[in-house]
Amino acid sequence: MSEKSVRFLHLADIHLGAENQQLPEDKQAIWTEQIWQSFEQIIRETIHARRPIQAVLISGDLFDSPNPAPTLVEKTVELFAEVEAKGIPILLVPGNHDNIISPDSVYHREKFPAVVLLESPGISQPFKMTFSGIPVHFYGMAYSFLSEPPFDEFRPEDPEAVNIALIHGSVVRSTEWALHAQEVPLNVEKLFRTGFHYLALGHYHNFQHWEQDERHIVYPGTLEPLSWKETGERKIVILEVEPHRVLLNVLDSYHQRRRYLETKLDCQMHGIDSEDGLIQHLCEKYRHPSLLFHVRLHGQCVFIPNLEKIRQRCQEQFFFFKITDETQFVSREWLERFREEKTIRGMAIRELLRMESTAEGEEKVVVQEALKILSGYFTSD
Repeated sequence: MSEKSVRFLHLADIHLGAENQQLPEDKQAIWTEQIWQSFEQIIRETIHARRPIQAVLISGDLFDSPNPAPTLVEKTVELFAEVEAKGIPILLVPGNHDNIISPDSVYHREKFPAVVLLESPGISQPFKMTFSGIPVHFYGMAYSFLSEPPFDEFRPEDPEAVNIALIHGSVVRSTEWALHAQEVPLNVEKLFRTGFHYLALGHYHNFQHWEQDERHIVYPGTLEPLSWKETGERKIVILEVEPHRVLLNVLDSYHQRRRYLETKLDCQMHGIDSEDGLIQHLCEKYRHPSLLFHVRLHGQCVFIPNLEKIRQRCQEQFFFFKITDETQFVSREWLERFREEKTIRGMAIRELLRMESTAEGEEKVVVQEALKILSGYFTSD
């Protein structure tokens, strides 16, 4: 890093005002407030740092909806006024959640302090600025049905400037492509051929980074995870901007306020032979007040789990607790052993196995659940 460099903060997919209907009402309010707290924290920490940032880049979905609550808009205006007072610009493109194409879009009626709104549906004329003698040109593509393919074949106006593009779109064949294949598809190879120094992307919620010849394509991801698919550590992305190049500084020291964890647990493999043993295992190994925890029981189990009882016993140890039963109560070998018996047990198992062999989809799941429940009544000879 040279002495003549400036720092930018890259954020995306903040989703201010987002809710989680899975949670009880009191936890919903906390969950939503944590998103705001993390956003407020990172903005204040970076603008007041010993070496403060000189610009903020927001690549879409600042808000979770195009028409956020007035109280949330008011808080955002107040926070951005602090940024403006430090002489720091905020370069922002609308995303799909806070899109500008909605008639009631907040961006039509509210002027946010410090914000340079890049609302073009395609890469067009840059917004030009100079930082410590370094010319930086910002291009933006707002999420819009007016955007036209190809979305990733554009060029900077001045290759001698540091050129940065903010786009809310979906990189083809990335880890999240299957969920977003229909939305502004972007090709990594084509993006690198554009000649931009930094492509500040938004839309995917987990950190992703591609680099080629000191050029970067980056999804910073969410500050606070919003779903079970966002289980990795959250990142803070700082651009170190020098003449003719951008260096990337990804900070892992950021402490998110909550975490999601989904895990599969085989009771037999862990020697768990009772509900009490299962509850003790879960609470001792995983309990944490900030964790949204989903345990999926699978494999074989020597007891029928009472999910509601387990949930009630575990829920106080976590921010949110969810349990799903995907177990087989007994092995297939056990069923085969008793299917030929001339007993009520044998007759019932034969009939259910016959039904299972021809069932499909949801019906098959129901039959397998019946086999598991039935087995609970016949645990010994």
